This record gives sequence, C-alpha cells and structure tokens, in this order.
Amino acid sequence: MQGALSFTSWYSPAQIHQDMTQLMGVLAQHPEKLGRWANTQSVEEIIALLQTLELDPLHRKRLVSQWLCTVHGAELTRQLTECVIPAVTPNYGSAIAPSNYDVVWENERAQVIRYASKPGTPMLLVPAVINKHYILDLCPERSLVQSMIAKGYECYCVVWKPITGSEKASDYVHAIELALEALTGPLHLVGYCLGGLLAAQAAMNSNAVHSLTLLASPLNGEAGAIEPWLTPLQRKHMDHCANARGCVPAGVLTAGFLSLKPDSWSSLFRQDRFPELAVWLTDGLDVAPLVWRWIIDKVYGKGGVLASSALHELSIPVWLQSFDQDHLVPPQTLTTLGPVIQSRSPGGHNSGLLKLGAGSWIHGWSSWLTDLPPIQLKAIDSECVAFTHSGSAF
Repeated sequence: MQGALSFTSWYSPAQIHQDMTQLMGVLAQHPEKLGRWANTQSVEEIIALLQTLELDPLHRKRLVSQWLCTVHGAELTRQLTECVIPAVTPNYGSAIAPSNYDVVWENERAQVIRYASKPGTPMLLVPAVINKHYILDLCPERSLVQSMIAKGYECYCVVWKPITGSEKASDYVHAIELALEALTGPLHLVGYCLGGLLAAQAAMNSNAVHSLTLLASPLNGEAGAIEPWLTPLQRKHMDHCANARGCVPAGVLTAGFLSLKPDSWSSLFRQDRFPELAVWLTDGLDVAPLVWRWIIDKVYGKGGVLASSALHELSIPVWLQSFDQDHLVPPQTLTTLGPVIQSRSPGGHNSGLLKLGAGSWIHGWSSWLTDLPPIQLKAIDSECVAFTHSGSAF
C-alpha cells in the first residue's frame, strides 16, 4: 500500500547519509563502542548505545526515529491494512463522523456544512489544511460537534476541498472570510491546529466574529517533536518532493508524523482500542507547495506567525487552548489588544482535543462562551453537494 512507501519519500536520503556519516565518525573515536555497535542484536541495544555517545540531541532523535521506524515498519503496514479508509467522504451517521449535515455554502476552495441541530448560538469550526475536518466529529463518544450541539450551539464547519496545486495560505484565509460573510454573523470562530492560524487571520479582516478560539494552534514557531526534521537537507528534500509531484502527498505527511512517535504505533492502531482515530490519521489531505512553504517558513520559522503577522492587534475575546502532552504544538501564549484566556489541559495534540468528558477543558470553554453577549445568525438553506476525494489516503 501507499503507506509502505511513504517513509522512503519522507526521509531525506542526504540527511540519513549525513547522520550516519557523523555517527560513524563518533564511533571511530571510541573503539570499544564501535565493537559494541558491530555486535548489537536489537534496536533496544542500538538506542541504549546511542544514549552513551556525544551526539547532538536532534541528531540522536533522528537516528532513534529512523531505527524504530525500520524495525516496526512492517508491523505498522500490517495494522494499516486493517484500517477502513472512507472512499469519498466519511459515511455520516455511522460510527465515524456520526453527525448529519447539509452544505450551506461553498466556493472552489471550501464548503461550509451545518450540522443538524436546533437553532442556537452559531459557531464556525475551522480544521487544519493537512487533515480532514471530521476529527471535530470523530465518533459518538469523541465529538466536539455533538458536545457543543448538546450545549445549545449551532455548529458549522469548514470542509477543505482537494487541492489543485496552486493554492496559497491566503486562499484558505479568503475562503473563511467569504464563509463568514455568507453566514452573516456574528458568531464564535474556532480553529484547530493550523486551522486556528487561518481563522485568526480571517478574524482580523471580518466584523462577523464575536470570539476566537484557538485549539492547539502553533503560534510562536516552537516545533516540538518536529524540530529534529527541520534541517536544511530535510527541508530541501521536501521542497523537491512538493515541486516534483505538484504537492506534498498526504501519505508522505502522515508518514512524517508517524515517524515522530513510532513507539506509539502498537497501541494507536489496535483496532479494538480506537479505530476511528486510526482511520482519521491515515485519511489526510495533499498540501500545495506554497502552503507547505508557508508552514515551514512562517509557522515554523523564527518567531512563528506571531513574528510575521499582526495577531497581537486582535481586539475580540480569545480563548487559547493548549494541551500539556502535545508533542507537535508545545503550550502557547498570546497577547492581544482584547482579553485572552490562556488554558492548558492534559492530553496530546489529538487526544487532548478528544477529552470531552467530566472535568475536561470543554466545560470551562463553554462557560466562557456563554458569558459573552448572545449571538443570533440568519438561517441558510442549501442542497448538499459532494465533491471528489483527493485519492491520497495513506
């Protein structure tokens, strides 16, 4: 399957060669450790030996990741063959993405769907551009959409269409701005991960946003577990991949993210544990070359988007939600002209978002939203229009 080849596409051969050359140079200075290296019998022995060597910490992390991926790659591929990937869009009303919806607006870049609910306080959800939107409505027990509908909100969500290859980050921002105009707010705007950055930019250019919520959004350029792979050689390799193919394929990105935590594969992809998340993780979106450059140069550039945009000029109320074990987006801070709530909760990048039970972050956030002035939104009716899947599931 495609996933079995995607690790090869993700890793830069030049970076691997450089890492191994440097490793052999260090081992050559310690004959006794070079002898141990030659006689290692398991990846555990290799990792233990790497911990004793004087290596750059990021270099060591890359080496450990590569060996773990090599050792566990066959088992991962076997597990992925058991994942059932949606053929076009998720089968709404089933175990995955259970909430029914209608399309209420669309242009060439996006759709806006309205989840079935009673009229209530409107909320527009914006997902990341590299993943499908249904992480926000994953399954009955872990659906942010259903949780907010139960609290009296009328939930809308942006659904990104498959790329043409020429998209820019500003095209996504403009789509959100047009959607806000069509929905004739004011409303609560909620962005997850990279979707939060796009939503924040749209909020600066719109009078239809009553509050902004950023969920695990990377603001300050800290790259977390991604940092070891932001080397010049790896960046050059991914640029070449994007330009040669006209995109960074979803499978390559998924392989990159999975390579950051190969020790979690055995539990993550056990189908008796949490199959819905496994499906979502392997059902990504291709990324256009210019959007990829925005992610690398702006989102994970020096200072992040806080250094390259005017987000500090936001004057609307902002809720900034971070998760303590988020390996992709370390807890963030934000200062604006308006009031900002900085919230931190247990959980990882995905698992924190999906912790919606008693005592979770969602209850404090909902209370904060409730305290804001009431909001009404004109109803919009439209027929549901489907579009073609990108065809690049992991």
